[in-house]
Amino acid sequence: MGETITDKFEDAIDAAKNSGEEQILVLENRREYTIERTLDVSGLTIMGNGSKLIFDFSDSSEVGLIAEGSLGTLRASDSTAAKRTSFVVSSAIDADNLETGDLVLVSSDSTVASVKIGEIKRVKKYDDTNDKVFFNDYLFDTYEDSDSPVVAKISPVKLKIYDLEIEYADPESTDSETAGIQVKYGDNIVISGVKFNNAKAAAIRLKSCYNPLVDNCEVDNSNLSGEGHGVLLENACMYSTVRDSNFVGIRHAVITSGDSAERGLLWEASIHNVSGTIMTLDEESAFSIGETTASMTFRDCTAIGGWNIDEFTQWMEETEYLTDDIVSSPDLYGGYKLFKARVDNPDTSKLPNSNLDEWEMLDPDDFTYGGIEIKCKGDVVIHNFRTIALKYGVKVLGDEVDNLNLMIKDMYAEEVAYPVYVGESGDDVELDLLSVDGLISTSYKDSYDHQYPAILIRYSSINKWYFNNIKCYNKRLMEIDHIDGSTFVVPQELVISNSSLTYSDALSGSSPSEYLLMLAQDAGDVYPVSTIVFNNLKTDGSKLFYVQAVSETTSSGLFFVFNNCTFTNIPASSIGFKNDIGIEGLVFNGCVYETNGSRFIDLNSDAGYIGLSGNSFLGSLGSSLINNPSSHLDTLYHTGNVLNGNTLINNSPSTDKEYGDT
Repeated sequence: MGETITDKFEDAIDAAKNSGEEQILVLENRREYTIERTLDVSGLTIMGNGSKLIFDFSDSSEVGLIAEGSLGTLRASDSTAAKRTSFVVSSAIDADNLETGDLVLVSSDSTVASVKIGEIKRVKKYDDTNDKVFFNDYLFDTYEDSDSPVVAKISPVKLKIYDLEIEYADPESTDSETAGIQVKYGDNIVISGVKFNNAKAAAIRLKSCYNPLVDNCEVDNSNLSGEGHGVLLENACMYSTVRDSNFVGIRHAVITSGDSAERGLLWEASIHNVSGTIMTLDEESAFSIGETTASMTFRDCTAIGGWNIDEFTQWMEETEYLTDDIVSSPDLYGGYKLFKARVDNPDTSKLPNSNLDEWEMLDPDDFTYGGIEIKCKGDVVIHNFRTIALKYGVKVLGDEVDNLNLMIKDMYAEEVAYPVYVGESGDDVELDLLSVDGLISTSYKDSYDHQYPAILIRYSSINKWYFNNIKCYNKRLMEIDHIDGSTFVVPQELVISNSSLTYSDALSGSSPSEYLLMLAQDAGDVYPVSTIVFNNLKTDGSKLFYVQAVSETTSSGLFFVFNNCTFTNIPASSIGFKNDIGIEGLVFNGCVYETNGSRFIDLNSDAGYIGLSGNSFLGSLGSSLINNPSSHLDTLYHTGNVLNGNTLINNSPSTDKEYGDT
């Protein structure tokens, strides 16, 4: 198994404690050592030199390396946190024990022995005359004027680990609460170049640490059925950075959490260039932000669904899905065989002949991997996020989501059912801002997720939103439903700019029936929005209804505005814009339509206003922009349109007023 390193570690630890200085432990180049019990490595700098530590516990130990600081007495008497200021007034802190550079835990809603909400602050200076503690950063809105905070000094631990490999000899002996490296109350912790194998629990567990850095680390749990976390950030982990790391076969690459007694705030956490390949069969995500208040940035990260056919088969057997009856059923078992064929032959051209219905039997609800799951308050910024083979890319859910600012910039989603998923049944999600600026959503021919929108919004209230530069390939653009206008409210104007939708000619019967779906769910409901504006929209595709406003009940109509849009490849067998339930108005300004013997708008019920200005209508003779066999139109306005021999309106409707050129 390797040389036992227990004694060597303990000697270095003793030396560090006796000298009061940081001690460096240098391991021999690329050696294997066995650790037989939990070791306290507080204060050490460990230079691994590529060596491997094998955790082979002979007792009940479940954590390999630990480093823990301590928290002083929690004092709440006569303490006042001035809201949005950089100091705390506290007569309970002993000035003799507090110096510049010290760490202090400031928290509220406390009991005698525990902390519920907390922030770790570094002391800039202490004014013993006025009993004021000044910090380098600001207190946020956590503490109201009437809320006396708890203040306690932290005696932090130091730890730096470089270039090391850690392996569990028996990963099944651990549970979900264990860790390879666990640090509590740490200051400027560095864990760099560490690789973990078979880390069934958290590879790295950080609790209440200030400015920790996890850099260039790896976890390979590909043989553990999707167990374990890469990095677990717990309680008040302030200014955390996880970067340039890769976690394979895990439940979570990075997860934040906190117990009920010590749940802290997660300020300025940065996740940079981190990838996670998820293999768990549960509904988990590569990155998970728990029910806390956070300020987090994800930059250049990747989330990949890593379905393993052997594990999938085991899951089907354990859930009694793969029974003799199902095996004998060509419809049900065919879906499993087709799934296995897709896994064994990622190149879809090598798939056996199978009915598409057999593949659709495996609904996306059975595939529950996610990219980033958000349950927090605060600010979350996602920049250049790549997602592959997932049920959802970014998902916001949970009643704790309140005044969240979510900003997504430049996201790529390949074979992802729901790239952006906001709210689900039973939630009461509240966002102050939802911004999606740059989203590419792709789905290849005959895949299962064409009907699922790139952006899904439901059971949510949103104060402001922004949608720009959304590119969809064989994918529906957006769906908004279960927004009732009372419990859930969104802006009444939806503007989508500089976006495109492209559909391949080879797309079969699984094609989306609409690229924008607005649902009024129940009797008496109104539409989620009243006005929809497309600026610079480009569509290219076939066998589709481009816009279909669908209502399950009677509802008021919508007002659509299309500015400088281009619609191409609209075949005779398709309808570009279908009005099922009544439209208040349609306005087309400076648009280009290219059809081949088809009409662009089917007006199947009464409409209030249609305005056409400066549009160019291309295609074969006999094409028409509007087909209206029987519906009533209040007002028609048209000017400056280039018809090129085509017809503006086919089956002229009953129109009260018509204005414009002839």
